[in-house]
Amino acid sequence: MKKLSSVTVSATALLLGVFAASSVCSRSQFAFAQDAAASNQLPANTLPSPTATPAREAPSIQSNAQAELDRDDLLIRFTREGACIEDIQLKGFKETHGGSENAHVTGGHFNCRALALKVGSQDLRTVPADVKTEGSGSVTLTQKTGQLEVSKILRLAGQYSGELVIQIKNTGSSAWTGPIAIDLGGVSELKGAGSLFGSHPVAFHEASYFFQDKVKRQALQFEDAPKAESLLEQKNFSPDWVASNSLYFALALMPKGNDVFDFTVFRTGFNSAKNSRTPPDRTLYEVWLTTQITDVPPGGTRSITFDVFAGPKSKSALSAFSGRNLQKNIDYGFFSIIAWPLFYFLAWCEGVLKNWGLAIIVLTIALKILLYPLTEKAFVAGKKMQKIQPELNALKEKFKDDKQAQQREMMALMAQRGVNPMSGCLPILPQLPIFFGLNAVLTHTFELRHAHFAGWLNDLTARDPLYITPALMAVLMYAQQKLTPAPTSMDPAQQKMMQFMPLIFAVFMLTYPSGLVLYIITNTVLSLLQQQYMTRKHKVAE
Repeated sequence: MKKLSSVTVSATALLLGVFAASSVCSRSQFAFAQDAAASNQLPANTLPSPTATPAREAPSIQSNAQAELDRDDLLIRFTREGACIEDIQLKGFKETHGGSENAHVTGGHFNCRALALKVGSQDLRTVPADVKTEGSGSVTLTQKTGQLEVSKILRLAGQYSGELVIQIKNTGSSAWTGPIAIDLGGVSELKGAGSLFGSHPVAFHEASYFFQDKVKRQALQFEDAPKAESLLEQKNFSPDWVASNSLYFALALMPKGNDVFDFTVFRTGFNSAKNSRTPPDRTLYEVWLTTQITDVPPGGTRSITFDVFAGPKSKSALSAFSGRNLQKNIDYGFFSIIAWPLFYFLAWCEGVLKNWGLAIIVLTIALKILLYPLTEKAFVAGKKMQKIQPELNALKEKFKDDKQAQQREMMALMAQRGVNPMSGCLPILPQLPIFFGLNAVLTHTFELRHAHFAGWLNDLTARDPLYITPALMAVLMYAQQKLTPAPTSMDPAQQKMMQFMPLIFAVFMLTYPSGLVLYIITNTVLSLLQQQYMTRKHKVAE
């Protein structure tokens, strides 16, 4: 099964949010509402990508001798052929929960990718480099092409960060002018990532940049038959930062100075495999940041300087770059205005309870308390609607051949009895943005990665490996459905479909973060308790 598209995920979340709210919005109101509703060109100064006729699989690249910077927090490996970053590993984090392999910021079958250079008409990815290291904190990689000597100088400084200098020295006898392009090393999703029973979760690989207080993102998806094309272009701008991202890690460059750049995300048309014995499972993308260098005199030097971040997309790590807005690289999407307060509250609860799962439960309880007035209002409206349901059914039968008269008489009856058919549902709407916001937090928050809750739930951002919580969620939702009386006007086919809704949603939730399923389970239990309390309360009042 192919991974769910963002549209499918959003639609599923919307339906699930509506269903989760059904405990306080009677199905009779839904029944009434249903009855009543009758060029592929690159920028001018961006170097063209060297694409031959698109093929199914890219040529195999053999690993070559490496140079390394090895610190307590980072291990960075460089290729001597191409002077690229072959791999960045974070020593404080593991690739999988309970595993021994360090987490990777970059990677994916393509050795010479991150920080590859094109200068003028020359692609330096096959040019050997002279490598000089100074301890574990600095490396200089120098390549020679034509009249130019090109050096990449990386100096590590703070945690997960440092400075990158691209230095162009003119060793010829005439001035040199031309473009210089840096590849950020974008990596696609693995084939089958996010599939129902697959072993690879969706990692949301993308290229992004921040400019004029806005983030622009381009997903890097696996394509079975990739077509060579330019997917995203931004010309003549000075970004705060550009980045190659996975869900939880980023390699970001932050230009220093007043250089003007072009940004291009290019799908090459090639797929590649881990080795010759496995089928292609990644699509090759190139993410170029290009600027124009003019009039470098003979013997002269021109430099382009960047701040560099290679690490986790955690709020604390990204906020260390004051004034660069790098924390905007955390993608909470459209509902970020709601997601951020939820994150801060969760983080506060976790600081007290020392368990993210308990923090989710506390957040759910706090939200139920906060929204209780609206919940009770919806419940009372539903009770009123139930009382007049027999009369509404009688009017539907009486005017079954005249729909306009039927609707007119039904509206008149509800106005006479002080019943608004949507009053029980409208108060539920605030819960939907909360659901979306929490889904974004539980999916995209690095601090929750590999967060243990209890028992077999070792990662609240990953799906339940035993699928126990989705099954429990289906049982609870079915119980909630049974405790909500079905309207007599509902069609038998609709009633049967409603009976299968818990199972359908449970299947969808098999691939969702277990933390989100924990939220739904807690919310459903609290909804059942609230429903029993309100039933007794208003029965006594009657």
